[in-house]
Amino acid sequence: MGLPGGRLIADAYVYSSGSFERMRIEVEDGLFLESDGEPSVKLALFEDVTDAHTHCADYGLHIPPGLSIEELVAPPDGLKHRYLR
Repeated sequence: MGLPGGRLIADAYVYSSGSFERMRIEVEDGLFLESDGEPSVKLALFEDVTDAHTHCADYGLHIPPGLSIEELVAPPDGLKHRYLR
């Protein structure tokens, strides 16, 4: 989602430490701040969570930016295949 003018104000449910907190947040230049501005969207935000479907073994894998899909997952030497060996 693009941010008009690099800024977004949202009514948000923020999930952290096992519970939701309703907040109005502003996102500007990649920073999340509390806000009292007029919201333009509604969001649900979650702290880092384990990918709980079939890829939970990948959770510890740190992926460097810029890899092609082949470099990431192609057998037998893709990063994911080497990590899971």
